[in-house]
Amino acid sequence: APAAPAMPPAEALARTRTETERKEKLIQNSLLDQRKKVRAEAERLALYESELKKLNVKEAADVADLRYQLEEAQRDLVWLEKDFQTKEKAYTAAKAAYENAQGRKRELHENMCLLVLSSEKRKEEKLNELMQRMEANEGSSPTDDELLG
Repeated sequence: APAAPAMPPAEALARTRTETERKEKLIQNSLLDQRKKVRAEAERLALYESELKKLNVKEAADVADLRYQLEEAQRDLVWLEKDFQTKEKAYTAAKAAYENAQGRKRELHENMCLLVLSSEKRKEEKLNELMQRMEANEGSSPTDDELLG
């Protein structure tokens, strides 16, 4: 087979340049596409980082808020414990005073009952004595001194 006729150098140069330019464009387009993909990935990663920072900031704020509430609750507990102890002492003192007053009233009531009983016994004795004298002196009138004893 006869060899293909050789191409003139100017045409070979033009064809080589065209092929080189086509390959350069393909590579540039490929690089451009890859840069777009890298940029899109970088934006996506930046968005994720931003969301993560927001979560961390929110978590830190929530923790700070709860820490403040805990400190406030502790202050309330300290005050309430002191208040409770003060009121408990007052209650104990009031209860003791109440029980003492109850005991005193009971004693006074018993003393009054004993006094009334004693008075009633003396009265009964006096009435019995008077009745005996009246029976003994049925015919005669007693003097005032005898009646009054």
